[in-house]
Amino acid sequence: MKERGRNSISLESRTVARLGREATINALAAIGKSTMLTLDEDGTAFRLAGPTTFYHAYDADLPDVLARHWPEVGMDDVVGFHRARRSFDLCFEDGWTGLFAARALAARPPDEDLVLVHLDDHTDMMPTLLERRGLAVIEPATAEVFDPGDEDAWPAALASGAVAIGSFVTALCQGRRRVHVRHLNNVESSTYQTYPLSQGTMRHALVPDVMFATVRKLPPGRTGDAGSYRGGPDAQHLFVDLPAGAVLAHIDLDYLINDFNGNPDQESAVEDEVRRQVATEKLDRFFAFLALSERRIERWIIATSPGFCASRHWVWRLKTSGSSPGKRRSPLMRRVRPCG
Repeated sequence: MKERGRNSISLESRTVARLGREATINALAAIGKSTMLTLDEDGTAFRLAGPTTFYHAYDADLPDVLARHWPEVGMDDVVGFHRARRSFDLCFEDGWTGLFAARALAARPPDEDLVLVHLDDHTDMMPTLLERRGLAVIEPATAEVFDPGDEDAWPAALASGAVAIGSFVTALCQGRRRVHVRHLNNVESSTYQTYPLSQGTMRHALVPDVMFATVRKLPPGRTGDAGSYRGGPDAQHLFVDLPAGAVLAHIDLDYLINDFNGNPDQESAVEDEVRRQVATEKLDRFFAFLALSERRIERWIIATSPGFCASRHWVWRLKTSGSSPGKRRSPLMRRVRPCG
């Protein structure tokens, strides 16, 4: 392999020669998934070129919702939108949850475990494109060390696509702090088994010398260095015996309503009013059983999930309704606030 530059990753030359340029580009797309990987002109290396956002266009209402409720945010700004509010943190793409988590835990002991209450239609535990070199994790586009406990590490990793949609939980697991994921999902077949998590690596035939950082579920009973995972749709089973540690709650609105799932043909024919009632019932059960755990939520983090949860639902979930002084807060906003 050629020695690679600061911002590029070299490819295995024999594999490239066998595949040809077009097939190599296709193979890179399969590796990148939600990250654009661009092949250098000479075909010997590739670069991380940022997150893909094509699925934003599946939501025809998104430009109008932005114009009416977030006029400072254009379509090109959606991927980078994140704001700290008094009672909760808000982002559109949920990768920014990692930055908010680092910020919320900055003053806490660095070896204290994180308990991530994760309401999401997806695990967000796909492999990253961060590179593991020995004990260090490197952001390839900048060659800087990625520390998930440092909020300043997240913007570059998200901008390059080293951490992308579907991998922010994996990135959180690459630090010193163990992460216990308690994943409230919509998978009715879940068994609520608790799996130890271990830091791991993934290699690809095109780039065999690079170890990309990931996290693996181990068989129950094994010892994991990264934390643990338990998932299922029933909050009563999920929040039994929460591990010790600081508790953060991440709510992706696609857990409540997943219209597109990143697919233009996915949208449901069920009426919005029915789907919103189901979403409210989910929230009622969640908050009821979370209260029984008697654990303090250090911070609430909400992601709207463009291209998954239709933007017409965002305002219903996030805004107050009615006119002052009798305006009512949404079912989510009534209860999303630090407690304890």
